[in-house]
Amino acid sequence: MKRCNVCWTCLSGPTYGCKPCKYFLHKSCLDEFKEVVQSSFHLCPLRIAHYFKYSFHARSGDCLLCYETITSNFSYICKLSCTFQTHVECAVKPMVEYSDEEYTIQHFTHQHPLKLVDSNQKHTVICSFCEELCSSSSSSSSTYGCMGCEFFLHKSCMKSIPRQLINHRIHPCALIFISSDRYSDTKCDCCGEHIVPGMKFSCGACALNLHIKSVENMSASLTFTWIVIRC
Repeated sequence: MKRCNVCWTCLSGPTYGCKPCKYFLHKSCLDEFKEVVQSSFHLCPLRIAHYFKYSFHARSGDCLLCYETITSNFSYICKLSCTFQTHVECAVKPMVEYSDEEYTIQHFTHQHPLKLVDSNQKHTVICSFCEELCSSSSSSSSTYGCMGCEFFLHKSCMKSIPRQLINHRIHPCALIFISSDRYSDTKCDCCGEHIVPGMKFSCGACALNLHIKSVENMSASLTFTWIVIRC
């Protein structure tokens, strides 16, 4: 029984296929995929790709938004040079706009929804961006977080995190904010320490990864080293 290589159901209705390869697609499944999309969670344009053909773009075939293994034949990969790959459904997931009254939000810094942290819990959690205790006197802002990932952000910090840095003094190429796996073994190319808990600025063309703090410290420093890696 021939099946669609996208939805894996039996072929029915208009279908495209390659008989020698035994590869078939429902027209309806194919029409669902846009060739290029702009995700809310990655600044570069993403293009549709056949997973097995382009699997070298991913880390062991994992989606870099939800960190689950990509089992579909299709995924979206960065159209430029970033080593970024994601599920089709993750790529087109909308960013949720929020107001002061919202209890749950979706923010580009994290793949899971962030919930408003109860004031009684703020004394036990630390903001992943500024690294201050969320209940500190200097941090009166509301806090949102993902308890499962131990990821928390002051609302004020959320608004100050840039999506990208252009012409930053630390590196000549554009640096793009990427939400990375908090269990990854990536090290900062500036300070040499492990990048935790899942936030970094990256230049895909140069394979450069930087701590948030390293970028901030370089911005404030009067003396600095310009990191240049041949693209």
